[in-house]
Amino acid sequence: MEDIEIRLPSKPTAPLQASLYLPPTPSSTLIVFLNGLILPRTAWSETIDHLLFSSGQQDPFPHAILTYDRFGQGTSPSDPADPPSTPYGHDALTIIADLHSLLTEVIHTRICQSPPHLNLILVCSSIGCPLSRLYASAYHSEHEIAGYIFLDSMMANTDFVSLFPDPSSPDFDPSQLPEGITPSDVEHARSRFRDIFHPDVGNPERFDRRRLREQLPFPDEPKLPTLAARNGEEDETEPWLVVVGHDPETFAEQCEKVNVRPPTIRSFGSTLVAQCRKFDWLTLLAGSFVGVKDLDKRLRESFMEVLQRGSCLPCSHQLRAQSRSRLWSLYPKG
Repeated sequence: MEDIEIRLPSKPTAPLQASLYLPPTPSSTLIVFLNGLILPRTAWSETIDHLLFSSGQQDPFPHAILTYDRFGQGTSPSDPADPPSTPYGHDALTIIADLHSLLTEVIHTRICQSPPHLNLILVCSSIGCPLSRLYASAYHSEHEIAGYIFLDSMMANTDFVSLFPDPSSPDFDPSQLPEGITPSDVEHARSRFRDIFHPDVGNPERFDRRRLREQLPFPDEPKLPTLAARNGEEDETEPWLVVVGHDPETFAEQCEKVNVRPPTIRSFGSTLVAQCRKFDWLTLLAGSFVGVKDLDKRLRESFMEVLQRGSCLPCSHQLRAQSRSRLWSLYPKG
């Protein structure tokens, strides 16, 4: 991977920091990694190394790869258009506009492919998943996306606090709580989720998430755009999609590290999964949550599956056929 700087025409004084891999032979596929809210592009390094240099792979990896730090992330500067003296800066629509400019620049100056003949594959973590949905809806006529890998997708249309029942509500019934869970436990979990995950909470990137629920209000809209017919095909095809989700037990262990009482999360595990399915069509369609130890191997298999089959199988059919062996738990290493 080569570290590069990309200057957007609209923000030439603040170069975005990126890393690019170009295969020895020109490729018609570009894999783009979209970061979550906290971790920079270097968080993808281990996965990409496994993809590029895994044992048994004799030929160079044949497809281009791009990672980048959004404004305010990693080694990229702050967004010069962000207002001063406020924790709230650019929103999701600004981010996808910047992504469009970035991809246009990279495709034309580095890959030298015309967009109609380039297959984009988006690999997204957490909030990168709703960003990719917005991007596909806004720019699919210019940059078609042949495949998606959604890792631990963020629920865009909830404030996270309301995933738990409200003990102060007149309708609250403590007898409906899981065994061993008290109203105090629930209130503690709500408070911690409000402090950490609520859209009003600021972040170092200054990504303003407050309007995300308005920008993606429905779990099943907008649909992932179809791909235009190519190579003599008569019909449009749907993109390939692989979904990777948190295992509830793993999520509970991670919540313990940020002082959310784990028994509450564990006891509400099935409830949270049901709520996820209600709020977010990605987890609804995925169907089940399982754990995995060999994450890098599984992710590589996902890459190969998307790359090899691309848009050959409609998204709806692929998801209906989703098996437990193809949905994995995502958790940080170390």
